[in-house]
Amino acid sequence: MSPVVLYGLLGRCLLAVPGALPARVMRGRLSWTALVAAANDALVTPALHVALGGCAAVPEDVRAYLGELHARNVRRNRRLRQQATELVAVLNRRGITPLLLKGAAMLFEDGNPFTNGRMIADLDVAVERDQLGDAVAALAALGYTRLPAAVAPHGAGDFVCPGQPGAVDLHVELLTAPQLLALETALTRSLVREVDGIRFRVLDSTDSVLHLLLHDLVQDYGYYDGRLNLRHLYDVATLMRRDVVVDWSSLRRHLAAFRLDRALDFWLCAIEMLFGVAPPDRLSFRLRTRLLVRWALLQLRYRPLVRAGQILGNLRRSLAWYRLPERDKGLPRVRRVVAYLRTYRARTVSRVLHILLYRRS
Repeated sequence: MSPVVLYGLLGRCLLAVPGALPARVMRGRLSWTALVAAANDALVTPALHVALGGCAAVPEDVRAYLGELHARNVRRNRRLRQQATELVAVLNRRGITPLLLKGAAMLFEDGNPFTNGRMIADLDVAVERDQLGDAVAALAALGYTRLPAAVAPHGAGDFVCPGQPGAVDLHVELLTAPQLLALETALTRSLVREVDGIRFRVLDSTDSVLHLLLHDLVQDYGYYDGRLNLRHLYDVATLMRRDVVVDWSSLRRHLAAFRLDRALDFWLCAIEMLFGVAPPDRLSFRLRTRLLVRWALLQLRYRPLVRAGQILGNLRRSLAWYRLPERDKGLPRVRRVVAYLRTYRARTVSRVLHILLYRRS
């Protein structure tokens, strides 16, 4: 089964209503092993149960496996919600209204039918920089300790507590490149929620999509490597299917200011190809964009290709327009390369070797 067919089938299963499941599922004409393996790799297996759990065409052993993973995920999400509630309550007592990001925010979306199928790795929490000391003290009071791993520029580290199901990833900015989406700016548009006696903020729908896109495609190199995070694509596809209001025009203008609007096309094209969700304004995509999506699906299916994508991505990102000094932003690409080499001069060889050999998980 080709990657396009396999992941297209998975995507359409994830968003299908029971009466409109793909014909291959209804007739049993597919490799269930391949489909479930793809869902496992993408961390969407519990969501697949939500979509297929009641389908008689699913083999009994597959249905049992999906159901068991979904039940365990529901229990874990309940514990994560309790953990987040306890943490936010302590922060509130210190005068902090934290911003909950990604899966942490979804834990409190009681009206979202997709929440129980969402696998959540950790709790992403952001506070303003001048509140960081109080936030760390609150975590320490609850028994959290900071993991010894290197701290990213936009965060204060990962904190763990014995007996708690997830780590807390504490942020003071949304991204390693804050100019792409500043926390201060996002907070002015954020929404305040009061649930279970606690008070927290969440990104508005447009900033939520923008944050996921910049996190996956720019910070984690996805656009430059040609890689897709299927779980986050599924998050955005569900927003679009639920007709949640997203200001796509504003989002595109923001990305275009950093010459990253093609990254949005890459994502929207992937959502259309995998989930069958039409892009806003019936946008049509260039051949280059469709080929990049196919390359991303090949990497999902055939892992040895990932390293080749990383080498290419390292080179592309090093010359990304948004990372250039102001004096170089008006230069054509060839002159940009010359300016880059001139900047590093004696360190050019070591710098290029670092770029080529840098690996990402």
